[in-house]
Amino acid sequence: MQRFADIMASLFGLVVLSPLFLAVAIAVKISSPGPVFFRQERAGRHGRNFRIFKFRTMVVDAAGRGSCITVKGDARVTRIGHVLRKFKIDELPQLVNVLRGEMSLVGPRPEMPQYVAHFPAEFATVLERRPGITHRASLIFRDEEELLVRAADPENYYLQTVLPRKLTLYLQDQDYEDFGTYFRTVVDTIFCVARVTELPSAAEQVLQAVDNQAEQQSAETMGARKMGETGTDSTQPDRRRPQPVGATRDLKSAKARAI
Repeated sequence: MQRFADIMASLFGLVVLSPLFLAVAIAVKISSPGPVFFRQERAGRHGRNFRIFKFRTMVVDAAGRGSCITVKGDARVTRIGHVLRKFKIDELPQLVNVLRGEMSLVGPRPEMPQYVAHFPAEFATVLERRPGITHRASLIFRDEEELLVRAADPENYYLQTVLPRKLTLYLQDQDYEDFGTYFRTVVDTIFCVARVTELPSAAEQVLQAVDNQAEQQSAETMGARKMGETGTDSTQPDRRRPQPVGATRDLKSAKARAI
């Protein structure tokens, strides 16, 4: 049932949105040199990788200028790219991936293989189904770029805090075959992107956690400097190191209010 809905919806979307696709393609080409589409390898169903379609929103050599994580105000994003990302228009070409059977309209967002490798057991379950264009986790973390810009190490913070929270939501929502859930998620996504309604977001709660972490690190840094000035033994283990990835599961209860 879901696959039939995916085929019909992706075909309809590609036809109806074709004028928008043409306009965006022209804008992308005019705004900066390079291809119209951005292609990147992602982990698909049963661990089979595929290449995702997006409208290009960054400069061509973006990978050589920084990490794979994009934060708010990233200098690599083009002028038209800021608009496309704000309204999630850059994601629309993934309707091609849906039509080809590599993705679904609703499902966990496809991650890059190197990130999947950090959570093999969880992703083995999550990727029993096709990844999707949208999901409840995508709506909750729709302000992810704003969240990550406040972290000292955005990529590390994504791996240790954001991605584990997303995985929790993915594992909670396994009833994608339920048409009511499928339809409701699509409608919520349209309303959310169009700013017609404000859905609950985890960004505010998690942003506060980032700020608290930064304050704690600053206090510990000042304390370490004072100990060094007074000649106190500074060979103690560095407590400021980030938690190992496996330890992030302890964050679930602490951040349960974010959902």
